[in-house]
Amino acid sequence: MNSARNVIFLRYWGSHFKSRRQAGVFAAEFRPLVRRGWSCYLVLQRPPDDPEWLEELSALGVRLLFAPRPRRNFDLRRILGVCRLVRQIKATIFHCDNMHTSPLIGAALGGAPIRFWTKRAMNPEFEQCRTATLKERLAVSLRVSCRLCSRVIAVSQAVKDELAGLGIAKQKILVRNNPLRLGRRLPALDRQTVRAGWGCAPANVVIITLGRAVEVKGWDLLLEAFAQVATKDSNARLVLVGSYTSREEKPFHARLMDFIGSHRLANKVVFTGHAGDISTVLQAADIFVLPSRSEGCSSAPVEALEAGLPCVLTRVGHAAGIIKPGVNGFLVERGDVDAMAKAILQLTESESLRAGFARNAAVPPAIVTMEEYAEQIARDYEEAMRETDRHRALPSDATGTNRGRM
Repeated sequence: MNSARNVIFLRYWGSHFKSRRQAGVFAAEFRPLVRRGWSCYLVLQRPPDDPEWLEELSALGVRLLFAPRPRRNFDLRRILGVCRLVRQIKATIFHCDNMHTSPLIGAALGGAPIRFWTKRAMNPEFEQCRTATLKERLAVSLRVSCRLCSRVIAVSQAVKDELAGLGIAKQKILVRNNPLRLGRRLPALDRQTVRAGWGCAPANVVIITLGRAVEVKGWDLLLEAFAQVATKDSNARLVLVGSYTSREEKPFHARLMDFIGSHRLANKVVFTGHAGDISTVLQAADIFVLPSRSEGCSSAPVEALEAGLPCVLTRVGHAAGIIKPGVNGFLVERGDVDAMAKAILQLTESESLRAGFARNAAVPPAIVTMEEYAEQIARDYEEAMRETDRHRALPSDATGTNRGRM
């Protein structure tokens, strides 16, 4: 529908690429826009560590720009920087993610008529399992962002419900679950070789989680649950996949190591660090656990289901939409260590239960492929453009019947 229209699309990513895989996800999102003939720009915080990660984006013709990330919700320098950029390229559609208020103000001041924001996480008070402060209930930054948006993309129904609870208009919020990442299926691997690298014997039952060493991911809760499991099942082993060496992560990781030492779990718990090949590590495990205190829409349990793993998830994000308790996994309330330990123990002690859950570990229909997701977002942009065109057309009614309408 837009072949005759010069659409300038500006994607503002307030961070940098940490893997080739992440760059590939963005390339997949740009592909349907390029097919529509749109001119596409991507703003990153800085170039990636490996320039080759950008090759797929460059091949699509996406123009890459680099700018510092906002330092606060209302960062005047970033507001002015985004405003100048939007005016310079005459952006039609502006889309940002985790860094939102300052970029959206800049996009609005710069005249971008279509503005999207993807909200990927729950609000801090939910993540930290506490009552919201007065400042958080006022949620000035969030409300400004939503006011400036044509659409807010919520990555799960839970995120939408949280926004709606703050009075944000439901018709402005679109629920778009994170997709299957690129839909890749890797060839068969030597499962025992990977497990041996973790120090696990063939008889061990390997419990795995994906995340990073920060409180919201609940690795401390999982360790507490595993300590209970390990006292009853000597074959259980725990593998924590994800980074733990950044400045933010080191203090929390030190707490985890203290717990491991005091409970004599050192020979049963492994930290792998960042893993670029998620499918391989999942296929080498027996049980997947997501102990998070909060998630917007974690891709990890979907990938675990795709790998055929029985799952134990805390009831956050879209967990209830992908896990059928007693069929392909268990759901437990966040923070309930005893319930988590009980669910894990049922799976470690019963090979037949694990096998039954594994047979039912299908990805639910609501989780679409990366290609389907990217096409849906492109259609969301087009619908927002049509709506803007309709609103602009109202005052031009030759009969004058639309004059004065708001």
